[in-house]
Formats: sequence, structure tokens, C-alpha cells
Amino acid sequence: MVLTTATLAFSPLTIAPSYGSCAPPTIAFAGQPDRDRKAVSPGDRVSLVGEFWTSDCFDTGPTGACERGPGDERPMRGIDVDLLQNNLALVRVLEDATAKEDLTLAVTFTVPDLDRGRYRVLVHDRGAQGYPDLYLLVGVEEGGPG
Repeated sequence: MVLTTATLAFSPLTIAPSYGSCAPPTIAFAGQPDRDRKAVSPGDRVSLVGEFWTSDCFDTGPTGACERGPGDERPMRGIDVDLLQNNLALVRVLEDATAKEDLTLAVTFTVPDLDRGRYRVLVHDRGAQGYPDLYLLVGVEEGGPG
């Protein structure tokens, strides 16, 4: 009887995770990047700032729309700012803004005459929106019921 011994060689297999390099657009209260809510009154001015405001994304290949490639991203146009209550668009406070060439966004609007309450600030174009969610507390103290 012949007995054969086989040796299997195992080589470690490393699979690197795949991450998209396209960051979604960000939005924050100017001068208060760590805050997600702001107490305001009608007539107050609110300034927002953000980064990565482009519709171009090249994380799945070397070229994108119109055969451009990384480094040729264009600023997003047609950006609107809406105030929502209970997930319903209530009022548009800014329309058709354009990001800067460095893909940053800086906009300012005046708080309209609104009833007391909490309003979500939705900064968006037709296909993307800024994150995280921001809220205006009209006639409500921060930390109070909204």
C-alpha cells in the first residue's frame, strides 16, 4: 500500500475594500460647523457653507460625463434652499445658486415670516442634497420643544 502525503500551501489573500472617492455635498451653518440646529426669528439672516458641490464623480473610472476626468469636476448649478416642516416643502428661501470653482458653497438667506416651530433646511439641486440635516428653530430656544 502506497501512502501519499500532499501539502497544500496557503497563501494569504488580502482583498482591499473598495471606497468611492466621491464625497457627497456637505452643508453647515457658517461659523458653527458642529451645530445641526439654530434658534432664529423671522427677519434673521442665516449663512450656510459647504464643500463638494459637484455633480461630477470619477470614482468608477477615469472619465465621467463629457469625457472629463478627475480634476475636471465642475461646480454644481441650480442649487435651491427650501424650508420643510413635517417633510413638506413650505417655502423656498433661495433659488438657483451656483457653487464656486473650488466646489464650495456659501449662501445667505433671510428667515421669512414663519410660525413658531422646527424647520428642516434642505439645500439641494435636482439630484443631490447636502448633509447632514440642519434645522432652524423659529421662536423656539435651542434645547426647548420644537
